[in-house]
Amino acid sequence: MSTLKIDFTQDFTLSYELNFGLNNDTNAAGHRINFGFGFVGGADGISVIFHNDPDGANTVGAAGAGIGASGIENGIAIEFDTFDNTPFGGAEGNGGGNIGPDHTAIRDTDDGINPFGGRPGNPFNPIAGTSVVNLGEIEDGNFHDVVVNWVVATNTLTWSFDGANVGTLVEDIPTNRLSGTSAFFGLSASTGSLRNRHEVTLKSFTGNLIFCDTDNDGIFDYLDLDSDGDGCPDAQEGDGNFTSLVAASGTLMGGILEQVTQVHLRTQC
Repeated sequence: MSTLKIDFTQDFTLSYELNFGLNNDTNAAGHRINFGFGFVGGADGISVIFHNDPDGANTVGAAGAGIGASGIENGIAIEFDTFDNTPFGGAEGNGGGNIGPDHTAIRDTDDGINPFGGRPGNPFNPIAGTSVVNLGEIEDGNFHDVVVNWVVATNTLTWSFDGANVGTLVEDIPTNRLSGTSAFFGLSASTGSLRNRHEVTLKSFTGNLIFCDTDNDGIFDYLDLDSDGDGCPDAQEGDGNFTSLVAASGTLMGGILEQVTQVHLRTQC
């Protein structure tokens, strides 16, 4: 998740490449499990998130069907969902919501209740008035182009997949969903019993970014060893058991920042 905020008072465009792995229901060579109704493989997908959760850049959503986004406060998630949770009680299709095949939709990350664990944020209910779009089989081992675009004048958020527009939300997102005119942003991915290799590349960004200083001590969060000023170092607050993807050189393995263009920085949140 970003340590900067993206400015929703200005137009912006985010361009990513997303790879959802190679495990799927029909790939016998991949990781599949027979749950009694046939073999299934691959899970659970990737989400593009904008939020103002109190935990800021350290926030973490629910795993599995939550795709790392459900439960995040004051947020929205554009999901690219690669697993059908219907046989497990996930109510795919609830209220015209998610569908079985790999698909995309947009949802409010803390709206409703997640049936898996009871946390806020039902991952099966898209925002009213938006569509769920079937993407076909996207767990094909290839990188897919995803572009997210925000136009302030019309309060319109759109996103495309491999050049085709697949989603639109028209509303005052900062007021209705984010509780602020700027928001943390980033991507999340998750799995449950099944697994896949999820990879992301930020190709380009055009818009305004805002440095954050949560505790107002004059040190930007990304440089502050205790960004919230609670006396507990961020390194300790973020302690956990994680699989490291950082090479000895300090670079992120498998990630490439190709281009960042027209970035304007402001210093207030």
